[in-house]
Parts: sequence; structure tokens; C-alpha cells
Amino acid sequence: MFEEEDLIPKPKKNRTKKKRNIRNYKKIKKQQEELPIFGAKETIIEKIKTNDTIIIVGETGCGKSTQVPQYLYSAGYYTKFFGKNKIKQSKEENQNQNEIQIENENQNKNEIQNEIQNQIQNQIQIQNQNQIQNQNQIQNKNEIQIQNEIQNQNKNQNQNQIQIQKNQNQIQNENENEIQNKNENEIQNKNENEIQNQIQNQIQNKNKNKNKNIIENEKFQIFQRNKRQMIGITQPRRVAAITLAKRVANEMGVEFGKEVGFAIRFEDKTSANTGIKFMTDGLLLREILLDPLLWNYSVIIIDEAHERTVQTDILFGMLKKIQKKRNEKVEKNQQKTKLEKDKFKSNKFGKNILNENESKSQYKLIKLKIIIMSATLDSWKFSEFFGAPVYYIEGRQYPVKIMNTIEPENDYLDAVLLTVIQIHLWEEEGDILVFLTGQEEIEIMEKLLKEKTSLFPSETPSLIIYKIFAALPMDQQLLVFNRAPKGSRKVTLATNIAETSITLNGIRYVVDPGLVKQRLFNAKTGMETLAVVPISKASAWQRAGRAGREKPGICFRLFTESAFDELDEQTIPEIIRANISSVVLQLKAMHVENVLAFDFLDAPDVDSLRFALKLLYSLHALNPDMSLTSHGNLLAMFPLDPRLSSALVKSIELDCFHEVVSLVSILSVESLLYTPSHNRIKAKKSIMNFHHELGDHFTYLNIYYSFLMEKKKSRKNSIIWCKENFVNFRSLEQVSKISQQLIQYCIQAKLIPQNFLSLEHLTHNANVSESVIDLVFKQSMRSKQQEERIQKSMISGFFMNVAQRQSDGKYRCFLNNETVSIHPSSVLANSKPDCVLFHELITTSHPYIRDLLIVQQPWLSEIAPRFYSSQNTLPIPRNSVQNVDFF
Repeated sequence: MFEEEDLIPKPKKNRTKKKRNIRNYKKIKKQQEELPIFGAKETIIEKIKTNDTIIIVGETGCGKSTQVPQYLYSAGYYTKFFGKNKIKQSKEENQNQNEIQIENENQNKNEIQNEIQNQIQNQIQIQNQNQIQNQNQIQNKNEIQIQNEIQNQNKNQNQNQIQIQKNQNQIQNENENEIQNKNENEIQNKNENEIQNQIQNQIQNKNKNKNKNIIENEKFQIFQRNKRQMIGITQPRRVAAITLAKRVANEMGVEFGKEVGFAIRFEDKTSANTGIKFMTDGLLLREILLDPLLWNYSVIIIDEAHERTVQTDILFGMLKKIQKKRNEKVEKNQQKTKLEKDKFKSNKFGKNILNENESKSQYKLIKLKIIIMSATLDSWKFSEFFGAPVYYIEGRQYPVKIMNTIEPENDYLDAVLLTVIQIHLWEEEGDILVFLTGQEEIEIMEKLLKEKTSLFPSETPSLIIYKIFAALPMDQQLLVFNRAPKGSRKVTLATNIAETSITLNGIRYVVDPGLVKQRLFNAKTGMETLAVVPISKASAWQRAGRAGREKPGICFRLFTESAFDELDEQTIPEIIRANISSVVLQLKAMHVENVLAFDFLDAPDVDSLRFALKLLYSLHALNPDMSLTSHGNLLAMFPLDPRLSSALVKSIELDCFHEVVSLVSILSVESLLYTPSHNRIKAKKSIMNFHHELGDHFTYLNIYYSFLMEKKKSRKNSIIWCKENFVNFRSLEQVSKISQQLIQYCIQAKLIPQNFLSLEHLTHNANVSESVIDLVFKQSMRSKQQEERIQKSMISGFFMNVAQRQSDGKYRCFLNNETVSIHPSSVLANSKPDCVLFHELITTSHPYIRDLLIVQQPWLSEIAPRFYSSQNTLPIPRNSVQNVDFF
């Protein structure tokens, strides 16, 4: 078991360091004991023990995300696959393990030999009893019959020992002593080697029984990859998975990445000894493809369930199905074991062997436990869906005063600025948390606050500004956890990531404009937009709650009470408002043939399902009967949007894989470019140095190739280069990692040779000539034919995202005839090409398309014949695509 002493770091020679570690341990223990969840530890363990699924509801900051995994760990809910089923063994047990094993094996041999000898004696006694009974039956036979039987017995004696033994039972004239001696002699004359063979056979059977299920059950192909079953915790955001894993490893006093680790898309920091694994919900879905019953895990925790991401909603349905199937299998296995136990117990010859097998079992099949953790009180839907009890953690929330505006605010950014300054000048000490919709607003507010505070008198306490949003480099994101220096106040400008996913200490004031940026998908138009929308009431209360964790606080809502009353009770689940093409492909790959019949917590819109099926059919991932094609299986193998996967596979056929795998990796990261508001003009000029006439895709390639050439000189050079050119260094590093992993996926699928080199390896490989590198890297060396292959590869995935220029200079989308404009950040903003492929459509004050690539209209019907007519390159009506019924 996991004891408290194990958390104390091992003694060091350096006494100062030892004292520091002990102080740190005591500090951590004190912090844990102050958490609201601490008093509920035993109750939670008991609830989990007595229920297959439970719902835990507790406010953000109560400690559930970090403490529940540790409680499970200490209670033994991670299990070693091989060896004794114990969490920890003493040093003596580890040292004497081999000796004990040898001693037990010798003991087994002796027990088996004694059992065989006992069996022989039992057989003799049974035979003697039968012979005495036969004597009484034979007494009435006449002498002639007896003599005939004796003669027949003597004739057959040398031919068949079994027949002699039967005839001997019928002899009347032999007395009991003679019969007994004769039978004993026959058994004792057996060759000693035969008895030894029986002993060896029993030992071999014992070993076979030990490994029988390992050979027969496919689950142990999964077991061999890890040494233990883990406690898995999913998070909707990558930053939360990483920071929580680091926090738990620190609290437990273990090495990060060993006993406690994390796994996100394209990054895995775990080991074969990992017992607690934090991961994104999407990553767990991909693991289900390889481990359908999740035998790698003893417990799955779905954290932040109230956020209802698409991946989380799919996990709800899959886990419910997996738990039922796995637990039925475990129960069936237990019943089978009981029957075999009863059967062996009735046979004395096998009794000791079965007991030995049970005590020395190499593995233990256990049921899957599921824990759903939510920060909102509206948990009845989870409870009804899983048929599970709800346990509420009593919070230690201080009162929070709500302040609404009297009139609606025309300019909420101006209202935010004024409110923050008033708090800083007039309110008591305490940090400020401001919710904004994205990077652009955060950077504008940062600039405005710096301008205003620079005008304050020198005696005014300083206002330290921190910010956090997805595109911000990770090292800068982590700065938000720093405390403000004495005599100053800290203000954090954040997106909704600070609503529940992270906990910031010291917050007493919250400024909430009541808005959030969400991706909204319109299945009728086929367009996905990024729009600013009002939050829900549940989100509003979550935001307000950040102000009352340590002291009484105030939440300044920059909207009226009547506006609050009009808000939706809960945030609309993402599965209802998002493009679910990737989800449908994953479900098909997980053998969910009828997607409509899948057990959704909230079913997606029928039009969204129809659009997803149409897209997958057009990508050749589905047959006309909506079954998965071999090509669809291939696309599902990649942890990508199916459109990106399609472009990647097509590039292998067209011999432009190097460029497209880099493009796909670039389009998979949060933000390649970092454009601070105070240097926007300078940043745009810098990006134009990498300008390519065919659009943003090739411009991104030029940036990436230049980065790799700088990195070839030194890592330090590449970091400096990124800062000078307003490029996100961490994103480019991530692009390199993603490229490497995608190459490995393709090698495993035998799509490319085993010795295929990535672009980064090419730059560092001394055996590759400079001319070859120039051919791959330099735009001037790339042929028009090669550029055309890259364009066609991208069309194979994004054929729906094509727009044509109109006479007024705006663009019309082929899919839905919607009028859009080129985003100002695009390198094509001033060139106005005839036909462009776009990666994303966003809506702010106007619909914009961004990340553009120039394409030729005739290529569309050539690359996507299932979607475009070969005559006029117009989109085929939804109900006439080869008369395919998408349901």
C-alpha cells in the first residue's frame, strides 16, 4: 500500500537539502489537509469500492482533480500485471523471491508425489472391497462354472492385464489375502519412471493452467506493453493534463513521467511503471481502438465532465458500453473459475494443483471503475445516464458579492478597462481575474492597462499583468501561477480556460463581460465558424466562484440582471454545435455500425450526422452502404481530422509527402505565428519575408524550412530567430514532433519505407548532400509540377472548402454560396486570386476565410469526383450523390 512515509524524500548527504525537502513535504501535507475534499477521503474510497460508477461534484479548487487519483493510488487501485498482486513489497520479499519460488516448486513436487501414492492406496482399497462383494455373489455358482471362469481367466491373463483384473474379482476359491497380495503386486510392479512421468505431467499441467488465459485472451497483448493497470484521468485541455500531472507527481514525491505522467496528442510522458496517467479525452478515445475493453486501466476518471466536449460525450457512451462488456466478462470468468474449482476439488488428484494456481495467479481480472467529476451541481443527467449515485463535496466557498451593470454596455472592452482600474485604485488587496474571449482581446487589454497605469502617481502600487490563452507559449502560460510581489496587485487576463481547468490562488475580484468564443458548425451550410456568444448561467456562476476561494470576494458582471436571466441554464454541449466528422469516423472504426443508435448523452443534430457521413463518403472512407472502407480504416489510424489524413495519404501517391506531412503538422498546432498587438505592423512585415505567391500554406512551409536550417546551426540560434521573426518557437518544435510521429504511423502502415527520413533528419544527416537539401527546402528549386502535386493533395482533403472570386472582389463558397472575404492576416489579402482553398472560416463582425491556398477549378472534379460534377465543377446536391442514402 502507499504509505505516508513513502512521500518523504530519501535522505541526502546534504543536510540543508534534506531539511528543505522535509519542509516541502510538510507544506504539501498541510495544503492537502486544508482542501475541502480531505475530510471526504474515506467516504470517497468506500463509495468507489461499493459502486462501479460514481459521480463526484465539487467546486473548482476543492482538490478533486489532484487528490482523488492519489486516494485511489494509496488504496491499491493500480495493479501489477505480473507477479504478486501487491502494490509494494518489502526489501526482504524482493531479495528472497527466487528462493521462495524454488522452495514452493519443490514443495509442489512432493505434494503431487504424495497425492499419487495416496491415490494408489485408495485404488487398492476400493478394489479389495469390490472383490469381497463379488465373492458373496459367486458362492451360488456351481463348480463347473467356477472352473470355466478360472480357465478363461488364465488364458487371457498374459494378453490383457485389465481383463485379468476383472476375472480375478469373480474367482471363488481364492481367499481375501491372496487377492489382496496379487493386486498389490500388480500395482507395485509398475515402473517407477511411470510415476515420475505422472509427477512431471502434473507440474507441466500446472504451468499450462497458469498461462492458459494469457495465450487465449487477446487482452494480454495489451498487458505486455505495460507492467500495471493504471488510474486514468482525462482532461478536456492539454495544458490542464500537463500541469495536473506535474502537480500530483510533486505532491507524491515521485519522478515526473515515471509513476505519474501525462499523454496528449503527439506527446507521451509515461513509462511502463506509470500508475497515474493524465491525458486528453481524445487520446483515451484513440486508445480504445487498440484496447477495446481498456484492460490497461483499473479506473477511468472523466474530469471536467460539465464542459461536455465532443470527445467527452463520446467517451460517456463508449465507457458505459465498455464497462458493461468488461464487467460481464470478469463475472463470467469468476463463475468459470468457481466451477473449475468445484470440479477439481471433487477430484483429489487435482486439488492441490488448483489451489496452487489460484494463489500463484500471474494476473487478476478486475472490473472497470468509472468516476465522473463535475464542477456544476446539475449532475442529474450524468446520474441518470450511468445509473450511478452522486457524491457532493462540501466546499469552503466564501461569500461572493455579485455586481451587475444598470444598463447594457456598448463597448465591453472599455468597461473592462475602467472596472480593473477602479478595483486597483479603490478596493482592498487581492488579485483580479478578467475573462476575455481570445488572444486579440487579451493583448489589446494588456496594452491599454499598461498605458493607463503608466500615468498613475509613483506612490500607487504597481499592477502586474499576466495572461493566458491557447496560442501563448507554454513557459509564458505557466507564469500565471506566480504570486504578485509584495506591495503590488496581480491581474490575470484569461480565456475561459481559467473558468474550471486551472486554479489561480489569491483571486478576490472577477471581471466578467459574459462572453465566450465558440466554434459553431452549421450543417445546412457545411461551414464551421468561430463566433463570440453569451455564456450560460452555469458558466457565469463558475466564473463568480473564482473570487471566493480564499476570502470573501466580488464578481463584477458587465451585463444587466435581466440579461443574466435570459442566459441558457447550461452551456450547449459541443457535440450539438460542432462538426462531428472525426467522431463518426472514430465510431465506425470502433465497430459502431449504426451511429444513430449509439448511446449519446445528448444526441447530435440529424443534419450534422448526415453531413459527416456525406463528407466521409466523399473522402472514400465509407461505402455506399455506410460501412467503413479499407481507406477509411487507414484514415482512422491517424490522430487527425479526416480531411488532413486524406491529404497526407494522397501526398504519398503524388510523391510530395515531405512537404504535405510538414503542412499537416503545421495546421495541427494551435498557432504558428505570434503577433503581439504592440508590434503588429513589424510582425506582418517579417512574415512577408517568407511570402509565397501560392498562399499561406507555402508561406508556412518557407517559415518551417527556415527554422530547421537555423536549428541545424544551434538550438539557441533557432530561439533567437523565432523571436526576431514573431514565430512561436514551441509550436515549431511541436511541428517537428508531429511530423516524426506521423512518419512513424505511415511506416507502421507500410505506406512509406522503413528508412524514410524527416526533413529535420535530412538537415542533420551528414550523408545527405547539400543539393538534395536545397531541392527539398528552397522554393526556387521546387518545380511547378511539385507545387501542383502539393495543391492537389490538399484538395483531396479540403475539396468542400473552396471559394471563387466574384466581380465585387469578394468570394463565394462553392458549398453553400455564402459570401466571404479573405482574412487580413493572409498573404493573399491583396492579390485576389480567382479560386482559393481555405482551411478555416471565422465570423467576427464579418465572415472571413483564412489559411488560403490557390487552386485551379478543373482540379476539383478530378480529385473529388464523388462531390463535384465533372461538367461544371458545381457542388452536387446533397440528395443526389450517386443516390446514396446516408442513413
